[in-house]
Formats: sequence, structure tokens, C-alpha cells
Amino acid sequence: MVLSRTESKREADTEKKDLLTELSDLKADYEKGLKANKGRTAVGLSTIETGLFHEVMEFLRQYSAGELEDSVLRPQHFSLGHFVRYCVDDLKSYYLESRIAVKPEATMNELYEWLWSDTSFGDLLGELADFMNNSDDKEVKAIAYGVAR
Repeated sequence: MVLSRTESKREADTEKKDLLTELSDLKADYEKGLKANKGRTAVGLSTIETGLFHEVMEFLRQYSAGELEDSVLRPQHFSLGHFVRYCVDDLKSYYLESRIAVKPEATMNELYEWLWSDTSFGDLLGELADFMNNSDDKEVKAIAYGVAR
């Protein structure tokens, strides 16, 4: 059973990096994992290329702070709520696949504990879920559950 954010959050083992620095630092590990898996990845649901993940991350940060209502990156056929969820799913996959590339022995619970506790992205996801839970948009509110899970 994979633990949710609430179940696996603990005190961080190390000082957390700036969100965009953290994302940049994962690139080599992600590419290592991609190579080891012959190009197979769970990243792609949002249809946004990994090279634009900095922009996606910045959108999620601003959106969760109530500073932006939408993204120019959002494909027209996705609602805002679904686009946010798909971006989160892609970024979670990116983070977890990066971690697996350097810690292949880690259990799923260890991977999620790392994601929720030791990364700035895990903190952002908590803020994003809280923001979405307080939305007047029923779809956005419903999707919030999957953001921090």
C-alpha cells in the first residue's frame, strides 16, 4: 500500500532546495532512468515536454498562491482542473523515476516518503491541494484529492 502525503510526511532529512533548483538537479537522474528503461516513462499525461517543466512548476506555484488563474501551456481540450492534475501527475512521475534511478532498492513507501517530506515539490503539492480544496469550482475541488495522494 502506498502511503498518502498525510500518512508519510515526516521531518525532512536535509535542507530543502529552491523548487526550480530541485527540479533542475533531477534532470540527469531522470535521463539515467529513461535510458535504463529504454525510453519508457510515465511522464506525458499533460502533453507538456519535460523541457517546459520549469514553466509548469512556476505556474503551479503561482496558481496555488492565487496569483494566476490559468496557463498558456494548457491545451484547450483540458479543463483547468484536469490540466493541473495531469501536470502534477507528470511531475510526480518525473520525481519518482529520478529517485528510482539512483535508489533502485527503495520501496514505494520510501519513495513517497522522500517525495512528501524531503522535497520542495512535496510542500508545493500540499499547498496546491489546500488551495484547490478551497475552490468554488466543484471540478477543481474534486481533483484536489488526487494532488496530494
